[in-house]
Amino acid sequence: MFIIKRVKQSEEILQKKNQFDGYFVFGTKTFNKKTKRNKHIDSDKKLAWDFFIDKKTGLLKEEMAENRNCPICRRRNFKTLFIKDGFIHVNCKCGFIFVNPTASDKYRDVFFRDIYKSWIEVLLTSEEVLIDSKKFGYGLEFIENNVDSTKNKGFMVDIGAGSGLFLKTARDKGWKVSAVEFNQKSIDNIKKLGIEVFNKPLEEGIYPPDSVDVVTIWEVLEHVNYPNEFIKKIRNILKPGGHLFVCVPNIGALVTRILHEKSGTFGGFTHVNFFSIDTLSKLLQKHKFEILVVDNVISELGSINNYLSYEDPYTSDSSFNLDFLTSKYLYEHDLGSRIFILCRKKEG
Repeated sequence: MFIIKRVKQSEEILQKKNQFDGYFVFGTKTFNKKTKRNKHIDSDKKLAWDFFIDKKTGLLKEEMAENRNCPICRRRNFKTLFIKDGFIHVNCKCGFIFVNPTASDKYRDVFFRDIYKSWIEVLLTSEEVLIDSKKFGYGLEFIENNVDSTKNKGFMVDIGAGSGLFLKTARDKGWKVSAVEFNQKSIDNIKKLGIEVFNKPLEEGIYPPDSVDVVTIWEVLEHVNYPNEFIKKIRNILKPGGHLFVCVPNIGALVTRILHEKSGTFGGFTHVNFFSIDTLSKLLQKHKFEILVVDNVISELGSINNYLSYEDPYTSDSSFNLDFLTSKYLYEHDLGSRIFILCRKKEG
């Protein structure tokens, strides 16, 4: 892996990151409750179980199942790690962790367009908006500080745009923006913001080839059954030298390493790919992207402390803490729960 640049974890950077870390702003229990995360997870887990899972086997329904090769090395050399909520999670010999089999896109499209609707309610809570405003401001800074010539800010496309808040942040800073989103409630909110939004996949020619300056995908790639094909489509619409920003959950995060299958990162009906900085970099480099800068954010220290004090990681606020375990330590060792990567489309 060839990483050109990593963000230096200065006190200024740490202060900015702590401003969008729910643990530092509200406390883990309060943040998850006020943003309705716990309610969302419980209700949608039941919906997913009823839709995807064969009650006799406790596994994904056979008619929905689709087996995949490893998205990173393309081989079928993996072993089962665990089963969660009826989905088998496997670990490839190359180090990549993913769900296999996964539900085919035909069924996932039905579920996420017509059944799975409560996530936008989480995104629109005042507490989430407060946190996300800071996160997206930091993310935009991360992009602008490392993109060539941002004085003449160009055309930015956000795929899986959620509430549209990131694009609003970018538009307010002078970018021309456009969204791709499939959830109808999210689309309605994006339109309220006056932002162009398409409810179509990229292959339908929404954007001409070589027409976009920056593509952003915030916590999308972990949901995609075939990430190689997805990245190819993104590369096609980017201008030569255009930039791609990716945010995904970090399989190497300390919270995930400690909690294993109890981690919120794992959920077979939602997350089907689990990236580390190494595997994400390999995927992007394979498609002729040059990695420019890497960062990791969101400590999840609250969930870690809760679990280490024998409490529920997401519904408690334990006073237990280890003095040496700080957000700075986590970020300096790539142990934050989200990865940021900015890369550039190379020629050829």
